[in-house]
Amino acid sequence: MSTRVLTCSCNDTVDVDPSALKRALGGAGVKADLVMAGSQLCRRQLVETSKWLEGVDDIVVTCTQERALFSETGHSAVAPIRFVNIREQAGWGVEGRAAQPKMAALVAMAVRDVREPVAAVSYKSAGRVLLIGQGDALLWAQRLAGRSASPLAVSVLLTPGAGTGAMPALGATREFPVFSGEIDGITGWLGSFDVSWRQANPIDLDACVRCGACVSACPEQAIGQSLQVDLSRCTGHRSCVAACGEISAIDFSRRDAGRREAFDLVIDFRDEPAFDQHQLPQGYWNPGSDAARQIDAALAAAEMVGEFEKPKFFDYRQNLCAHKRNEIVGCTKCIDVCSALAIRSKDDGVQVEPHLCVGCGACATACPSGAMAYGYPDAASVGTRVRAALAAYRGAGGKRPVVLLHGEGDAAAILAGLGRGAGSSVARAPQMRGLPARVIPVSLHHVASAGVDLAMAFLAFGAAQVVWWFSGDEAPQYRELLER
Repeated sequence: MSTRVLTCSCNDTVDVDPSALKRALGGAGVKADLVMAGSQLCRRQLVETSKWLEGVDDIVVTCTQERALFSETGHSAVAPIRFVNIREQAGWGVEGRAAQPKMAALVAMAVRDVREPVAAVSYKSAGRVLLIGQGDALLWAQRLAGRSASPLAVSVLLTPGAGTGAMPALGATREFPVFSGEIDGITGWLGSFDVSWRQANPIDLDACVRCGACVSACPEQAIGQSLQVDLSRCTGHRSCVAACGEISAIDFSRRDAGRREAFDLVIDFRDEPAFDQHQLPQGYWNPGSDAARQIDAALAAAEMVGEFEKPKFFDYRQNLCAHKRNEIVGCTKCIDVCSALAIRSKDDGVQVEPHLCVGCGACATACPSGAMAYGYPDAASVGTRVRAALAAYRGAGGKRPVVLLHGEGDAAAILAGLGRGAGSSVARAPQMRGLPARVIPVSLHHVASAGVDLAMAFLAFGAAQVVWWFSGDEAPQYRELLER
């Protein structure tokens, strides 16, 4: 099947030659039945663009800025439109005029980026969210519960700080359940968190009606607006218990009693997260006291209601695994490198929890036997893309290409920023050079998913150098693994 490629010079700021591009693709064995160029595909030429997109089975557009617009314009296409960024990654920069081979490489990769379906991992969330902490937790609970359109069912677990007096005052109305205590543990993932805590105070806030009778009855003034007992001031007269009466919210024998509840989402405002691993489970956020991160967590949680799917990133074959035989432990490389703690020992092999797996692929990179393989996409698919890219690069006259492997997260944003800076300020700030014309960026779901096997293949396909680029947000053990 041939692919229709639409290129754009972005108001003549990108020096793209569609004829040379088509020749390079053809020489690399990449079928493109029509390579059309415009200068304002998203503006003045939009009507013409929509005609070019109409009813075409396979489309690649060399613009990512207007992805939403083009997707809507080409709504009748059989397959989703694929996009590639030749502006920031190639055309914008001090070497933009020499970047025609790289443009051909980027387009060739996009044309060949046809991924086979993989098994899916499902999540279900009803929006039961637990907010853990002190003042910030209570404040955000009031904000989220107070929105009539909010899909979240809010609960709060107030944790004591330096003392019970550090806890915030409760609201005059009961809008959501409020618990208090010390966290014992949190396990699980999006839609399936198990939270346990110890009732660390005699007053059960969930049972309390907030009448204030205990506050008035306490002669030591050991009960404040938080409706919790400051045990360092309490002398044990139990006037508060008598004042509470049949409400029975105060029980000194209940202190340190264990409680356990299930939640779909957790926002943890404490300074330290409840999990030790680098990669926190999906559906759990630890913004601490950072206001911007708190907003991000609240907005993200509001969207995590419903049914969700993600790819099953790995393929494990126990018969090839060297982890353990006859109760003797051999290899633990995949367990040691996993930043999500998704892999554990089981019987004569390992078990991967797909709901915790975040798709870094480091387990497959570390595996010496081939028992653990990466599937999103698999190594063969990545190799096919890069092989086509290098062939198109050479066909367009490119020399000594460098393959730059990077992840889809911060690294992709930094790359785009380099290009934007070069495109808008070369004259004023020559240090903003953009990417060199011979550096071909290859986007992966995660940079750790590409190992020595792919690097050797890229060199065999004609790359002069292969570079893994870590942007700084990756787990430190990934870089150590690849350096070894």
